Amino acid sequence: MVAKKQNADDSEEVGALDKIARLLAAYVTREMKLEDSALLLEGAGFTSREITELLGVSDSYVRQVRFQRKKGKKKKQSKS
Repeated sequence: MVAKKQNADDSEEVGALDKIARLLAAYVTREMKLEDSALLLEGAGFTSREITELLGVSDSYVRQVRFQRKKGKKKKQSKS
């Protein structure tokens, strides 16, 4: 995402592209489970910090979802 600008009062201004990305993320993930939403946003290139901000979850939740996904992939590979 685009870097945020600092205003004179030290608040961060969100750029137009960031706003569009956040709106699209909210729209796409609105009826999804949190786990699926986190994986989708990660696949779309959002960072862990951005995912936590968009979904209102903790950083540890995002790490857990990634771990579970990797664990699931390893099980599938070992069955083949």
